[in-house]
Amino acid sequence: MNGFPPSRFAFVLAAASIVLLVSGCAGPGSADPGLSPTPSVSVSPTATTAPTPAVPTLAVPAFAGDCGLMASASDLSVSVERTLADPENGTSPGVRTLGGTSCVWRANDFLGVRAHALPTAIVPQDVQDSYATPTCGSYTSDGYGCGVAVSKRGIWILVSVDSYLIDGSPATDEVLRRQLAAATPVFESAMSDATTPAPVAAVPDDAWWSPITCEQLASGIDLTGILGSDDVQSGYPSGLAATFPETLAEERGTSISCAWNAASGSAIIVHASPGGAGGWQMIQDEWSARSPLTAITIPGAEEAFRAQAGLRPESTSVIATDGTNVLQVMEAPDPESAAGQIIAAFPRD
Repeated sequence: MNGFPPSRFAFVLAAASIVLLVSGCAGPGSADPGLSPTPSVSVSPTATTAPTPAVPTLAVPAFAGDCGLMASASDLSVSVERTLADPENGTSPGVRTLGGTSCVWRANDFLGVRAHALPTAIVPQDVQDSYATPTCGSYTSDGYGCGVAVSKRGIWILVSVDSYLIDGSPATDEVLRRQLAAATPVFESAMSDATTPAPVAAVPDDAWWSPITCEQLASGIDLTGILGSDDVQSGYPSGLAATFPETLAEERGTSISCAWNAASGSAIIVHASPGGAGGWQMIQDEWSARSPLTAITIPGAEEAFRAQAGLRPESTSVIATDGTNVLQVMEAPDPESAAGQIIAAFPRD
């Protein structure tokens, strides 16, 4: 769901040292009256530092990133009284880096059940409060539905039911709320499973790309050369809208999305995921399901692939990683050349 308020969100490390003090004294027998007593001697302590516990740096995605573990199509079909297809995983790399998993189960009549699972700890309290009870409204680019959030064992899931047509008219809020109430227990059951680990967001390190604005990125690359025009403006006329988890990823610096287009019709869409390489295999799998991948060489990247896929059937896209971060470049006339420029333009802490 879109249109949620922004978020805000440290880490403390302690060490201990042990000090040893040794005192000397005079030996037994008669003391020489002309000598002073043997003074006490302080020995410099040897400090010992407790070992720093290892901090997991990679994300633990909710339900291991597996939509089928969150809810089965058969169970949801029974609850909403519609035949739903197997789930589609729509998790972006930036959301996955936060420990999130986003899924949708669809029916032929446009009804869809959506679920966004995240670590409870990173969801702003005002958002948790907003969805503590069912809420209906518009979301994505042209969608409408009703949603409610459930939380248990460190997992927060926003469940929603899309509006659909009944005899040519949109389903009423009353119908959607009833189906939402029937679907929610399916997710609550999955959250209650003690074998399901709580999701965890990745911990940034110095190799992560630093968050920058699209204006800053544009100043570090040759947009005129990339688009073949000096008449360039920001944005891409797609009508696409971000979901709440994607907005949260942008706020927390795990996702940077920029787009530019030229009067000539050329365009470029950039999705950068600082720290996103923990899900690199999943990203490859998702792209390879759309198009065969061809290994290519991109300056600054450890691995890179070209795919004949994108927003348009004729599009060519590039996905690349430097071992820590992930870059996806779509729609550009020459995405390989553009990817090299973009990787070089990203700062690190």
